[in-house]
Amino acid sequence: NDYFLKIMKPYDYAEREDYVFDFTRNTGGHTGIVSAFRFDPTGTKFATAGNGGQIRVVALADIRRTIFRADAANLGWIYGLDWSPTGRYLAAATEHNILVFDLEDNNRQIFRYPEAGEGRVSRRVAFSPDGRHLAWAMRDGTIILVDVAQWPWREIHQWKPEEGGFRPDAVLVPLGFSPDGQYLAAARNGRLKIFDVASKNTVFDFKGRTIDTAAAIRYDH
Repeated sequence: NDYFLKIMKPYDYAEREDYVFDFTRNTGGHTGIVSAFRFDPTGTKFATAGNGGQIRVVALADIRRTIFRADAANLGWIYGLDWSPTGRYLAAATEHNILVFDLEDNNRQIFRYPEAGEGRVSRRVAFSPDGRHLAWAMRDGTIILVDVAQWPWREIHQWKPEEGGFRPDAVLVPLGFSPDGQYLAAARNGRLKIFDVASKNTVFDFKGRTIDTAAAIRYDH
């Protein structure tokens, strides 16, 4: 079977077309399941990822040319992608590690967590809109915050399960920063928490029947 990605556009009755891009293995796409997709902040390119450690970055102006590709079977599944606000960095949440690539420096891998060996990370990773932080969650319920405002990037806080994180059996899926980068929200099952990035305090902790399994978090603008 062939695996494909199609980019749709609002239906144009004059042109009678449903999509503007069809990305298959025959056009440089994925040979397995596509598990993550993200437009860059400029809207000029997009990134895709899937099983088998495959990552692709393609420019919409030249969809036949792959700007960046990674084929590393040891990465396993890649569950989440996120761009830095400038579009320079691409972060990937793999089955074992968090990786960040610099697309303005020969697509070099500049960050890996953990630095050696493998960890068990979550399926989401997020840059803050102000470009100062990167966050993800470990499968033991720990939420990790990294300062990316200056080099070298450094871990500045961990919300442990007993210190505001989630219970160890809660695999976090969605993470989201507020538009000003001041707050970080995380949810799993019937619980939603919001942390103050500066003070590291939990400012909102909600658990109730109105939340079942959270699949996404989005702030308004």
